[in-house]
Amino acid sequence: MKKLIVGALLLGVTVAAGFAPAGGKDKGLEAKIVYEIVYEELPEMFEPYAAMLPKEMVSYVKGAKVRVEQSVMGVTTVSVSDSEKKTGFMLMDQFGTKTAYTIDPKDMEKESADASKDYDVTYTEETKEIAGYKCKKAEIKSKADGIVTNAWVTEEIKGTNKQYPFLKGFALEYNVHNDNGMTIAMKVKTLEKMKVPSEYFEIPKEYTKKTMADFQKEMEKMQGGGDE
Repeated sequence: MKKLIVGALLLGVTVAAGFAPAGGKDKGLEAKIVYEIVYEELPEMFEPYAAMLPKEMVSYVKGAKVRVEQSVMGVTTVSVSDSEKKTGFMLMDQFGTKTAYTIDPKDMEKESADASKDYDVTYTEETKEIAGYKCKKAEIKSKADGIVTNAWVTEEIKGTNKQYPFLKGFALEYNVHNDNGMTIAMKVKTLEKMKVPSEYFEIPKEYTKKTMADFQKEMEKMQGGGDE
């Protein structure tokens, strides 16, 4: 059960910090972004592990490439995606066992599909400063269930969030409602523009390659009672 919890948390948390660069000649952002994480809602199965959940996340952005690093209960994961080439993978180090799960380009296409039709967005005049950037409040209402999420968006950064790619600018603070019943509040603590090494977006040689389909099968096997 513990490994199942870890797997679900890793998927639920790392999906929250993606970045998509602006189009045109602008090569986009190149930076290290540190997020503060607040767990506003946790499913009952996660509650015993609440104290062990990470309170921050680190993301590296290099144009169309994004690297998100996270550690949950001793398991380290790195999610890498390239929104331009539609490629990606997840590195998982489970107490020394290192596996790279590659993502099918078709699944990447699904992630980048236009989601604006599923939401109504209202931009307010309310503003505040986050990590040195002026942000405007946007209210995002889901057409499916009526849930309203607030996001604080800046147009000073040329790019958007993978979570809400239809927003006018990059959200430095926002909520994520995951399919597993978890609600996460994300807030950028620091955004440091820097030269990000290209090897951050490559699979290290010591990792055994599998697919995300393999990962899903492993999670299903654990859910069926094959894990402690």
